Amino acid sequence: MKVSLQLKDKALILVAVPLAFQLVFVATLTVLLRQAETATLRESHSKLILAESNSVMRSFADAGMALYMYQLSGSQSSLERFQDLCKSIPAQIKTLRVMLRDSPNQTESLNRVERVSNAGLKILGQASMLLSDGQSVSQLKNSRQELNNMIQELMSEIQRFSKEQEKAEHVNPEGAAQAKELVVRWLAVGVMVNIIIAVLLALYFNKSTTRRLNVLIDNTDHLARGETLSPYVEGEDEIAKLDKVFHKMADALTEAERSKQKLMAMMSHDLRTPLTSIRSSLSLLSKGAMGEMPDKARIQIDGAEKNTKRLLNVINDLLDIEKMEAGKLEMKYSDCVLQDVFDEAAESVAELAKNAKVEMEVPKTSITFQADRERLVRVLINLLSNAIKFSPSNSTIKMTAEEEGETLEIRVIDQGRGIPLEFREKVFVRFQQVNPEDKQEKQGTGLGLAICKAIVDGHKGTIGVESEPGKGSSFWIRIPMKQPSPRTDIRPT
Repeated sequence: MKVSLQLKDKALILVAVPLAFQLVFVATLTVLLRQAETATLRESHSKLILAESNSVMRSFADAGMALYMYQLSGSQSSLERFQDLCKSIPAQIKTLRVMLRDSPNQTESLNRVERVSNAGLKILGQASMLLSDGQSVSQLKNSRQELNNMIQELMSEIQRFSKEQEKAEHVNPEGAAQAKELVVRWLAVGVMVNIIIAVLLALYFNKSTTRRLNVLIDNTDHLARGETLSPYVEGEDEIAKLDKVFHKMADALTEAERSKQKLMAMMSHDLRTPLTSIRSSLSLLSKGAMGEMPDKARIQIDGAEKNTKRLLNVINDLLDIEKMEAGKLEMKYSDCVLQDVFDEAAESVAELAKNAKVEMEVPKTSITFQADRERLVRVLINLLSNAIKFSPSNSTIKMTAEEEGETLEIRVIDQGRGIPLEFREKVFVRFQQVNPEDKQEKQGTGLGLAICKAIVDGHKGTIGVESEPGKGSSFWIRIPMKQPSPRTDIRPT
């Protein structure tokens, strides 16, 4: 049975597995460190006990030597040293007993050492009294011999005590070193295992998550380019669910695109053709082809003809935008004289400018360049029409041109109301207008500047506007002086 994990479960695994290992690793390492510490402390404690027991033996030897020096020189300092050493020996035995309080098995050995020590102290005391009473050297020799015998016996007892101490404490000189080496080895093993776990989890996460996320990213690119999406990603987690939703969205977009194409086809055939026929009929009626008509009827017919013309313009603009987005609008580059482009565009809007009481300044220029002349004229007509619509009466609209290296810059400058900063990028998006009321008042569709941008993009150029509210606007286009071979992928951005 295949288990399907959610992303939260995989994230929990990524955290829990290393954490569990770290807990086990730390616990084991703690035990090893404690064992190493215990071995070190035990070794240190045993060394202290052995050092203290050897100190008892040295104290006896030093006491005998101090007594001997007192015999030879009668030095009071030697006598005081002898007395201090004799007093320190019981204290050292007591210290040993305290150090062995947790080792009851060593009590008997320590008792034997204490008995021999007490006997030695008794001999030392007797020898000291003989010296104080002025006894003969032969008698002191006997005491010295007894002291030597006692030291030998004490040495034997201390050696036996030391061996028993080592046996009782299991003192191994190499124990602490081995414990430390074991800790170092465990650290190395822990690091290696931790690396292996990290690599395995990374591979698992890459296989189960990252690779599938890359499929989603690729699908995003495919959708943007209009290509077929990759197959559904496997699994039942959040990524798989997101991929299913993404496929549904892509299907919905595809269906919407089909619906839009059907609408465009309907507009092209079922709307534009009859509207063109209606406009022609209205034009004939307005010109009296069917006989003289009353003034009121002629006014109504003229209004109907204008509205029909406006509706046809909207349909034509929508169809052009659709062609540009589909990459079906072929650019036809040729050598152009900029003066001819300016004159044709100005002539096309001359009647509109006259009715609006707006003057146009057309510069004289000898610039030649390469462009799709017909569509560039359309760009200027759209820019001039907008400038006329939004310019006050008795104002002036200027066109300028300037070569900047391999780039041609054309500007249309008006003295209109200007464009607020937040709208300067939006005006090139379809159906976007600075003032929603302009749709009725200025008879605008919001498609003119979007078409301008698409055509300029087709020329590998840029379009923009510089404006300040109340002080007019300056629309500019910049296109290369030379164009490449014809291309068809003209898409407004």
